[in-house]
Amino acid sequence: MRTSKRHESFIFILLTVIIFSVPVHGDSEGAAWPQRLVVTPGGLTYVIAHPQGFLVSDDGGTTWSPRNAGLPDRQVYPFTGGGVKNLTSLTYDPLREWRLAVTSSDSIFLSNDAGGSWLPVPVSEPVKKSAYLTSMALFPLSDTRMLLGTSFSGLFETMNAGRTWTILKEKIGFLYRGAGFYDEISAVAYTPEGDGGFYLAVGFGNGLYRTDAARSGWESIGIPADLEGKSIDGMSFKPSGDGGWILEVTFEDAVAVLDPRTLAWGSRSEGRTAVKRDRASAERMVTAAEKSGIYVNAYRANGEYLDGHFEILEANGFNSIVVDVKNDYGDVTYATVLEAPRAAGAVRRSVDIGALLERAHEHGIYVIGRIVVFQDPRLYRYKEGAYAVWDAKKKAPWANLIRASDGETERFDQREFWVDPFSEEVWAYN
Repeated sequence: MRTSKRHESFIFILLTVIIFSVPVHGDSEGAAWPQRLVVTPGGLTYVIAHPQGFLVSDDGGTTWSPRNAGLPDRQVYPFTGGGVKNLTSLTYDPLREWRLAVTSSDSIFLSNDAGGSWLPVPVSEPVKKSAYLTSMALFPLSDTRMLLGTSFSGLFETMNAGRTWTILKEKIGFLYRGAGFYDEISAVAYTPEGDGGFYLAVGFGNGLYRTDAARSGWESIGIPADLEGKSIDGMSFKPSGDGGWILEVTFEDAVAVLDPRTLAWGSRSEGRTAVKRDRASAERMVTAAEKSGIYVNAYRANGEYLDGHFEILEANGFNSIVVDVKNDYGDVTYATVLEAPRAAGAVRRSVDIGALLERAHEHGIYVIGRIVVFQDPRLYRYKEGAYAVWDAKKKAPWANLIRASDGETERFDQREFWVDPFSEEVWAYN
């Protein structure tokens, strides 16, 4: 299926899956903006970046050496290689900087030779298979003790290199959000004294905490005013030069140093400067930064309804709106000139994009177009299910049927309509 060569007069952000990690952007020379960068006391620079994987520099970032032996390949159609599976965290033992751990979304890998080789660490119950792994800490001078942070599934510890895990529930009530869900843990770090105490950062800028050796309680650590609300991506202990230690805290756009003895914040530097970004990428990041707002149904993104939304935004200090461009029903909500959605019968004009953009920009409002990609009833039904996820056993489009009743008769309704995420025609359509 081919889309029209005519360009639309606006740019949309495709929202497919919410992934809790820092984006990476490449430049024309193949460099990447790292998801995590640490400089060890010995002068090595460790980086994880997508899709390059794990890289090391011993000259301050001038040259890089990929070290990915044992890390999983990036599994993206057409499965011809092309990088390492996305890595979500990087940490090292502050007393043995050649000892490292990285996580992917569902696995842990350990290296004892500065990334020369990687071995998997078992992950088992009570860590759920659905848990998204976000952070790790290696206990100083221990080969077997580790902390594991997750997104919404809690904090875990192993004493035996992953053979068994324990969920740390006690006295971490500030993380629990009910129904078995916890706040995201974006970074963890054991204290280098090896007493069992550790520091914990809560995702989405929701705070930095520490617990002592006895783990008798939690202390909230104040964040500098200009960094409040910013995400903490990583933490590393380093010698302070006077026999003590400092905690280097990596925020989304800065690196700050905390003195654990006084809880005073010290030196500051810009974050992620060692690896370049191209100009267009940098400009997009600046334009999209610091946006907060509301979702607006496309049918209500017009006329008096839109005026009411602008009043809400301005009254609450918001500066953006999200509007469906292609919704959960597969409806394209504006008068597109593209041929493919018209042929699929998907165009259901409910918003005047030109008028919306003009009025929003008059109010200083940033507009985000939401495109639901693979849940698409219109494209699912088009050409007798040619683009649907296929059920090989039934030799028919896959269907998730839900038992329903009107009080007299029972029936099965289909509630989900998934198109093939491996289909290049589906990619082109979107």
